[in-house]
Amino acid sequence: MKKYEHLLFDLDNTIWDFDTNSEESLKEVYINRNLGKRFESFEHFSKIYHKHNKELWIRYQNKEITKFTLGLNRFYLTLSEIGIDDSQFSNKLNAEYLANTTMKTKLIKDAYSTIINLNKRYKLHIITNGFFEVQFLKIRNSKLEPYFTNIITSEESNALKPDDKIFEYALKQINTTPEKCIIIGDNFETDIIGAKNASIDQVFFNRDGLTNLPHKPTYEIKELKELLDIF
Repeated sequence: MKKYEHLLFDLDNTIWDFDTNSEESLKEVYINRNLGKRFESFEHFSKIYHKHNKELWIRYQNKEITKFTLGLNRFYLTLSEIGIDDSQFSNKLNAEYLANTTMKTKLIKDAYSTIINLNKRYKLHIITNGFFEVQFLKIRNSKLEPYFTNIITSEESNALKPDDKIFEYALKQINTTPEKCIIIGDNFETDIIGAKNASIDQVFFNRDGLTNLPHKPTYEIKELKELLDIF
């Protein structure tokens, strides 16, 4: 087996349970802001929000909109669907949602114990498409900060996975070469294809049991603790 020195982890839904934490944060906004008086149900609100959030992240990834526009419009467009035109209120919802999110600490199963174990033998790093101040607080509040040498975000690298530029930036920050690194991530397109195109080995965290993958990753796991059988 190759001798890796650096393990680069995706954060959301690889280590930090984004789906659970995000939905809890969204529900808190829904309750605190009395949105039940405006929407049919939380499920109704959540469905509309996620539709717009997904579309806006794609536009952000394509560099069609800014970070600020993304944050404002995901709630503005959600409210607009039920006839509320209020950018100031939308901005407050976004700020509250982000604040709530950074306080959430639920991790993917076995994440903490696996990270502690791997940290004894490798340099660990985060490479994420999230915004720095949000991702940093999520890591700190989840008590993961001591185990990661670098937190590399799309915001500071000015590129989002799978763009080669974010991986090139990461290598420069770490001061290493592709053959000494391996990427661990749950998103095949952004993490695995992105790393492959940057000549970096990959571990695909196949949480959803995807089949007929476009190409075979270097390694594939279904649970994080399987990393201990690889490294």
